[in-house]
Amino acid sequence: MSFTISRRLAVLVATAILLCVAAIVVELYAVRDSIVRERRVAIAGQVEAALSVVKSIATEADAGRVSKEDGSPAPRRRCGRSGSATTITSMSTTTTA
Repeated sequence: MSFTISRRLAVLVATAILLCVAAIVVELYAVRDSIVRERRVAIAGQVEAALSVVKSIATEADAGRVSKEDGSPAPRRRCGRSGSATTITSMSTTTTA
């Protein structure tokens, strides 16, 4: 079975297009993995920084340089939906000893 020149050219072009699409898909997955990896590293750094700050404040409170109230977290605010209006409520974080 012999192909004409136009059919050979069409097969060649179709093969080239499929290879280009495959290369683009592989590259997109590589970029996605890189972005996810960078975000994980950034989040890990932020968590380590926050942990360091908390440990520092706890050390200061234990040493008596700051009061326990200054070292404890402030009341958090929580946003939520109630019906059609958005409400903001305060959550107390005080404990009794």
